[in-house]
Amino acid sequence: MTKYISIFVLIVVGCTSPKADQSGSALAIPVEFQKVLQKHGGVDRWNSFQAVEFDLGDEHHQISLGDRKTRIDKKEGGTMAFDRENVWVTDSADLQGARFYHNLFFYFGAMPFVLADPGISYDMVAPRQFLGNTYDGIRVSFAEGVGESSRDSYLLFYRPDHYQMEWLMYESTFHSGQANNAYNLIHYSDWVLVNGLLMPSKIQWHSFDGDSVGGVTSEAFFEEIQLRETALADSLFVLPENGLTAP
Repeated sequence: MTKYISIFVLIVVGCTSPKADQSGSALAIPVEFQKVLQKHGGVDRWNSFQAVEFDLGDEHHQISLGDRKTRIDKKEGGTMAFDRENVWVTDSADLQGARFYHNLFFYFGAMPFVLADPGISYDMVAPRQFLGNTYDGIRVSFAEGVGESSRDSYLLFYRPDHYQMEWLMYESTFHSGQANNAYNLIHYSDWVLVNGLLMPSKIQWHSFDGDSVGGVTSEAFFEEIQLRETALADSLFVLPENGLTAP
């Protein structure tokens, strides 16, 4: 897990996913984004599930969707988890970057549904071209205090003819605390149907400079994706005696 974390710290420049904020008010979702959500199976169906699990490399991820508790188990040993108050690990080598990493791939893998979380506002942006195709876009921003990096910004781009998501631009402020318009770019192309929802099985980061899209710089594969109607056991997220709390 440590090696995986260090690789992706360089790739995504410190991107972090906002935590669920159950107290946040749900702002009006624009019609265009509602159509994107419906194309992917619908937010009501997404909200009907209690948990999601998937494999990512040598890791098994489990996420409680209602409260966003997370747990990552390495197949060769070692656990990282978030219990809604603390991020903890069982291997001291994983402490560095644990708070950044614990829900990173859940957020990327749960697109576009996580962009319908409470405390989010939306703005339509001008159409944009990626690799010769034109896409409509929606900018997503967060209310002050929502998540660990409320100044993060996401731009979701979809095909206007069928509303399926294909690209995600995002800017992270996790380390700097300041926005600087330095966006990263992910291509979503390989979707699979899981319990009636389109979920990504592969995402690819591209080099990106202004309007110029370059080659693939990295990729991640989501395997054995499962959406569960029953809740995960609370015991999965309890700090064990050998657990270490991340700073």
